[in-house]
Amino acid sequence: MNLSRFSATIPLYLATTLSSATTTFFPTITTIATTMSVVGGMASSSSPSARKVVIDSHLHVWADTNEVLEGYPFAKGQDPPDSLKDVASVSSLLEKMDSNNVAGALIVQPINYKYDHTYVENAMRRYPDRFKGMLLHDPTLSAEDAVTRLEALALRGFVGVRFNPYLWPPKNKDGDGLTHMSTSGGGGLAVYRRCAELRMPVGVMCFKGLPLHYDDIVKLLESSPETTMILVSMHRNS
Repeated sequence: MNLSRFSATIPLYLATTLSSATTTFFPTITTIATTMSVVGGMASSSSPSARKVVIDSHLHVWADTNEVLEGYPFAKGQDPPDSLKDVASVSSLLEKMDSNNVAGALIVQPINYKYDHTYVENAMRRYPDRFKGMLLHDPTLSAEDAVTRLEALALRGFVGVRFNPYLWPPKNKDGDGLTHMSTSGGGGLAVYRRCAELRMPVGVMCFKGLPLHYDDIVKLLESSPETTMILVSMHRNS
């Protein structure tokens, strides 16, 4: 498997992300630097005096026990482990961010709520200078409905899209394999292409390893070179 098409773009992506994240996702926060340079595959500021702003680029939140009772129930079968139920609320996150000088965070829609984005949306509404959101694509929707939903959530403040390939339905009634994210005429492909026009990055979750999704990912990249793709939760399988 040739990864050169991915690895070659990683340093540039890091530099671009670090220099533009505060103006694109958090416009009220002072930009950390006006010029970024790539050194050894990592991004560094060209100005040693530039004020550094820390942004957490990927995290999840969910309601604590009291909030669940107040109107944020989890999706069926998606309750967090007991040890984590009361440690991932928005208020808990803000305490941790403040104690560690983290200025802002990108909240990725948690599986605990599936496609109900109410909890994350409310967090963004209450703290617009601290949070932005990445929505979770619903692969059961038609192409038209998926794009309509994408546009609606973008208007409500979401700035990126998460593709979880394990939520796509199986290819056949026997449950063999998964329908490809890049299936022609499908909602995934339509959303991926629309994201280029909306300038919204798409994060593809490769939890079971990149080889399982490599061909599918290449088809997405080729279908819309203008869309920014981010590979997330990428585990290596032996």
